[in-house]
Amino acid sequence: MNKIKLLVVACVSCCTLYAQESIDATKQIEYIDLVHLSHTDYGYTDNPEIAHELHERYIDIGIDAVLESINDKSKPTFCWTAEALASVYEWWQHASPSRQKDLLKAIKSGQFEITAAPFNVNPLHNGTQVTKLLNWVPEDLWKTFHPEVAMQNDVNGFPRALVSGLMEKGVRYFWSGLNLHWGGIFHNPPHAFWWKMPDGRKAFVWLGMPYWTGYGFFSETGWRYAQRPASNTQFRTPRPDDILKTDEASMHKAHKVCLDRINQMVKEGYPYDFIALSFTNEYRCDNDAPFPALAEFVAKWNEMGFSPRLNLTTATKSMKKMEARIGDKVDTYEGEWPDWWSFGLAAEPRALSASRQADMYLKIAKSPAWGACPSAMGRHEDAVLKDICFFYEHTLGTWDSTWDTYSLWSQGHFNVTYGYAFRPFERAKWLLAQRVRAKLSNEKEGVYLANSGKKPYTGWAKLDPLSFVRTAYKSVLNPETGEKQNLVFHDGKAMIWVKDLQPDRVYRYVLALDSISQQKEASRKPEIRTDKNGWPIYIKWANSPEPLQGDGIGEFYSFNSLVGRSLARDWRNPDSLARRQQIAMHSIERHASFKGVECVETPHSFIYKQAFEHNSLKSGVRILEVYKEEPRVGVDVKIDRLSNADPEIMYIRFPFAESCGAPLTSIGGMQFAPYTDQIPGTCTDFFAVDDWIKYPAGAGKGSWLWSSRDVAMVCFGGNQFGVKSRTLPEKPNELCAMVYNNMWEVNVLDDCIGEMEFKFDIQWNNEEEKTPQQLSDAVRGYLMEPVIFVNPATRVDKHSYKHLNEIR
Repeated sequence: MNKIKLLVVACVSCCTLYAQESIDATKQIEYIDLVHLSHTDYGYTDNPEIAHELHERYIDIGIDAVLESINDKSKPTFCWTAEALASVYEWWQHASPSRQKDLLKAIKSGQFEITAAPFNVNPLHNGTQVTKLLNWVPEDLWKTFHPEVAMQNDVNGFPRALVSGLMEKGVRYFWSGLNLHWGGIFHNPPHAFWWKMPDGRKAFVWLGMPYWTGYGFFSETGWRYAQRPASNTQFRTPRPDDILKTDEASMHKAHKVCLDRINQMVKEGYPYDFIALSFTNEYRCDNDAPFPALAEFVAKWNEMGFSPRLNLTTATKSMKKMEARIGDKVDTYEGEWPDWWSFGLAAEPRALSASRQADMYLKIAKSPAWGACPSAMGRHEDAVLKDICFFYEHTLGTWDSTWDTYSLWSQGHFNVTYGYAFRPFERAKWLLAQRVRAKLSNEKEGVYLANSGKKPYTGWAKLDPLSFVRTAYKSVLNPETGEKQNLVFHDGKAMIWVKDLQPDRVYRYVLALDSISQQKEASRKPEIRTDKNGWPIYIKWANSPEPLQGDGIGEFYSFNSLVGRSLARDWRNPDSLARRQQIAMHSIERHASFKGVECVETPHSFIYKQAFEHNSLKSGVRILEVYKEEPRVGVDVKIDRLSNADPEIMYIRFPFAESCGAPLTSIGGMQFAPYTDQIPGTCTDFFAVDDWIKYPAGAGKGSWLWSSRDVAMVCFGGNQFGVKSRTLPEKPNELCAMVYNNMWEVNVLDDCIGEMEFKFDIQWNNEEEKTPQQLSDAVRGYLMEPVIFVNPATRVDKHSYKHLNEIR
């Protein structure tokens, strides 16, 4: 019977750990499966634009090499696995009908495999984006390609929501080729296991060695020692006889290397009687072409009678064999599989914010409030979502971006990569504007408001006074109720108070020149206690069972390396105590110093504003708006970061009452309980989350619901860099939003400077929304605020109306 592993504390050091099951570890290795692939980085070795083209060309090489071995029986069998479905689909859209037939023939032969995932991903895709990943190609093409295995190479995690969704589409096998750099692994690879999903289904997983390892089983050294772009004509792909030579002396040497590797694995406790390896070309290891001569090498090996036998095969064939051999003997794991890498996306907070807002704007643009979506909307929606998905692909920059950020080479990468965030951001906003104007431009004069979320909204609708066109409006009338209120002018905005703004509905107000003598105000106020500077540390509303309390709501602080990037060496120390001691010696936490507080009382809220100073900032300010009747606060933090390439993590802190329960959140639209609902040994230094975190206040009481418009990474209990905890920290109620992180050593921006803004919302939730998607839909209305359209008395001409607002 398989053992379910939940929160087992496992050592995840450099030593080899293998499950002590009924597999005989002393058996001789009978065979080695080689799964030949091109590892897909949309960037890193080449500009992303070139990388896309290269992978289309690699598919052509793979097809021709497979067909040649089919048509010419004197040729050894060549097999190739296309790692990224997205590249195949790009190829398919550009290919001629005859070339498409060639691909289908190669697939039918069983020698050419297309895997199920579009590409290797960071776990930042929300539920909507996971759905897009699952439906990257049309359904008829999916059935034609018939993928049975999904790959996640390089990234040392695998989003559970994506795996669960692929299982619903018939995918049962999952191959992970970990990159162990800066990685935490829960079991030394290679290792097979069953992965149990929340609904009870099980996926069969091969936790493989790094994707480039195959060549190292036959050569003591790599062929190429440096990365160079494909446009560099002094470098080239290896040719036959550059690597994998098939003369007898070379073959015997390769055999000895292979046996040495196997003996070392067996000595360390490797339990299986087979090995399955992915094999990449030795050009750069990443973004490398198929190497047809691999088939000649495998054939010669077997012809010479070497043991173990080599099989050049596909991922699915290999995994089906291993399932048949060991499927009833391997362990079962449950929980999310968070990776250790995705914090790299926080190196450019503005791009990360743009990608998240793009998704929100798209959802608002699809609201029924604007009528039925035109048919052309689908094409734009697809483009927006695919761009966002590509932004969360795992590559980002070049191999040397971190230490050569401002070269033409690195900047060219970032220009394309960050375009995957800013392009959908602008496109989604424009789609929304077109939908709004098409719906309302021919309506009566007025200010039109619509809820951005799916939960009734109470709060401010903020108008830009420039839209008044030099008219000094002072109040606004609700024609439906006859209620009139004065505009509240604050921070350059003219604000209208709205109550219970229902979702998917448009409301009309009329601006007026006069003002009323008695403004309607909130009937009750919360109890607010402040620190010595006047910043709230305790807020209790009459209609919330629990107060919002804690010293430091919206506190800004940083974690800084004192030894440059060598701090990463401390992080990799497998000894837990030594690691923490070294990190403590070589780093420092710097907390902002806060100035006096300005407090403005409006009819419905208190707005606290406080400037702060920090070594890394030119300036900083935090704004806390406490609503009088609604148990809710809004937090807005603005910073202006100074140039500093040294490793640094920046946080904004949100303490919750110690009486609150353990936090709950979602990843990929699937509910997740940090620490308790993840495979042991996976990342706990930080978590990539969708957009909300819930702190239950007790059975039947409700919860505090925290949400963020801009931030995707959080940690609990303060900075957790290098802690690698297996259990909840001492203070899980201390939520820290990771707003900036340039710790990653290679392919990210190392110095993001200038102004940045981070917006958060905290509200009492009475559990009306149950599912992760319902919670995301609910918080969106507060993070994005109502959509506002100002329609003048003048009428738009028909030509402008048609051609500016028609979605094509």
